[in-house]
Amino acid sequence: MSSAGIFWCVASFLSGSVPYSVIVGYLAGAGDIRTQGDGNPGATNVGRALGRRWFIIAMQLDGFKGAIPIWWA
Repeated sequence: MSSAGIFWCVASFLSGSVPYSVIVGYLAGAGDIRTQGDGNPGATNVGRALGRRWFIIAMQLDGFKGAIPIWWA
């Protein structure tokens, strides 16, 4: 595998490992979102615990973390 291929694999892994829903929970002032709702650190749980506005933000960030490495590659 070329060095560019290795770089994109590592960059994609790092991008996908960022828990944006947990970060959104902290930014919204709710603390750790995994302790609320169903305990799942996902956008749906953010929506249940914090409302539609925060759900949309968390869902967009989760979508971007998958789309941006593909777009860059």
